[in-house]
Amino acid sequence: MANEQLAKRYLDLGALFVAVGVDTTLLARGAQALAARFGTEKNNMSGSSGVY
Repeated sequence: MANEQLAKRYLDLGALFVAVGVDTTLLARGAQALAARFGTEKNNMSGSSGVY
């Protein structure tokens, strides 16, 4: 569940289990954070002199 306020509300209403921090949500948010830190420029691999 991505909405923390909604998760807390369900717990307040008596839910015994609320899934928070689901793997896919964590992965997506982590990817967004990395994209924000490193910019949205496309990798220019053409003309690369790398070994691959």
